[in-house]
Amino acid sequence: MASDGLWEALTSEEAVGLVGWWLDNRTITGSAPEKEAPTILPKDLPINTDYEDKTSRYKQWNVEKRFTDVDRNAGTHLVRNAMGGANRDLTSALLSMRAPRSRSYVDDITTLVVFFGK
Repeated sequence: MASDGLWEALTSEEAVGLVGWWLDNRTITGSAPEKEAPTILPKDLPINTDYEDKTSRYKQWNVEKRFTDVDRNAGTHLVRNAMGGANRDLTSALLSMRAPRSRSYVDDITTLVVFFGK
């Protein structure tokens, strides 16, 4: 579940793919990737790109979506990828903006990821 701020940046397919990718990386290693550089999601995996991207934020920021996996929490993983992903400069700029200016560039984002069973 997530607030509308997430859906302005990510499609449902991207959110599901990102959580699946996050979960797969923990299933294999048991914890977050231990790398100096963040893992950047290859464009073709695991997210299906056979859909129309109707999100607005990345278009507004005029940058390509590039996802990363550096977080130990699935909800934080989604928020980071909704706010610049692998583009650390963009993420830093968005997080450092203060109200009321920030409202023009990013909406509030709340996420809740629940895993059932094993």
